[in-house]
Formats: sequence, structure tokens, C-alpha cells
Amino acid sequence: MYRYFNDYPFVKYYVIEGTSSGGAFWGAFWGAFFAFIFGLVTYRLTKKWDRYSQHKNSLVKLDNLLNRHLDEIAAVQFQAKDINGVLKQGKLSHARFRHFKLPKDLEMKFGSLDIANRYLAYSSSISRTNGDMESMNHALTRFEDLLINGQVLRKENLDLMADLLGKFEKFLQGLTNRAKETLVMARLHMNRLKSKNSFTFGVLNSNWELRFTPEEIRLETERLDKEIEQITKQSKEEIEKTLNS
Repeated sequence: MYRYFNDYPFVKYYVIEGTSSGGAFWGAFWGAFFAFIFGLVTYRLTKKWDRYSQHKNSLVKLDNLLNRHLDEIAAVQFQAKDINGVLKQGKLSHARFRHFKLPKDLEMKFGSLDIANRYLAYSSSISRTNGDMESMNHALTRFEDLLINGQVLRKENLDLMADLLGKFEKFLQGLTNRAKETLVMARLHMNRLKSKNSFTFGVLNSNWELRFTPEEIRLETERLDKEIEQITKQSKEEIEKTLNS
């Protein structure tokens, strides 16, 4: 057999050496193919993990944002009541409202459509509130300009502004309730995710929507109310301590 192939070098090259080269080619091909598949799967899992981590981090950001807004809303309520009292006395306050800040595109970073929709509705209310405060700031500044120019403010204008502030105070109470409801749902989501396996739920699961019973929502709402009550009490005590010192 060896002599036979030696007598025909053309056959020897394509049968013996060609077979050896073909095995090396297919080995390299399948190695590259499986490496590509492994890389693709790894890429997809990594992207899914990053998206899940972004969802969890966004819930924490939402919790911080709503806590800050609840404090700021309470301050604006107090300010609106104070300005209203001054206007009813026929006088003018120099105080002005400050806008609530909202992070850009936070609703796009949630992996739960329920949370995203809740935040979108809440942020729309905040945007309307900022617009209302800007209008009232403008009106108060115009009143101030009239006084600076030596003109007299008409009582009906002051009464109109006082009426608007009264309605604004009631609106702020509704905004407080919406902020609390959104915060309750954010905390329920965060607490539930803590009990989930990050890989099986976050990476292998394609749906991060969570459902809660009315009882779970009620209990979390009570915990939040107690927390707010305690913070309010501490704030009042600190203010009284500062005034008496």
C-alpha cells in the first residue's frame, strides 16, 4: 500500500495529506463555532444581568427621590399656608416657591411596567406642580414690582391669589398621597427582590413584574406612615430646641 501511493504522488497528496488537512479545518471550524455560541450566550446573559441591576438600582433611586419629595412637599405646604396668611392681611410676602427636581428618563430604567407607569404618572403631577409654582412666583413678583413703583395693590387681586394658594394647598395634599403610594410600591418591590435569587429571577426570568396582596400594601403603608410621623416629630422637636436655645 505504501509503494502504491508512492508510485502516484498526486493520489498520495490528496488522499493522505488532504485528509489530514481537512480534519484540522473542521476542528478549527467547530472550535470557532462553539466559541461564537458561547460568547453570544455570555453576552446575552451579561446584558440581562446589567438590565436587572439597573432595575434594582433605579428602585433605590426612586425610594430616595420620593423620600426627599415628601419632605419638600411638606415644606411647600407650610410655605403656601404662610404666604396665604400674609395675603389675607392685605400684605405681600417675599417668599417664593422652589421647583421639585426630577431625574432624567428614570422611568426608562425600570424593568417593571407597573412601577414605570406609576412613576410616570407621579412625575407628570410634579411637572404640573412646578408649572403652578412658577405661575404663582411670577404673580407675586409682579405684585412686588407694583409696590416698588409706588402703586397700590387691589384687594381683589390679593384675594384671588389667596384663593389660588388655598386650592394649591389641597392639591399638595393629593400630591403627598400619590408620592406615598408610589413609595409604598417601590419598597414592596425592593423587599420582594431581596428574597429572589439574582440569577434565576434576574437573568433567566424575562418578566420582573410583581404582584402584592391588599394586606401587604396596607402593612407597608402603615410602616411608612409611622416612619413619617416619627420624622415629623423629631423635626418639630429640633425646631423647638433651636428656638429655645
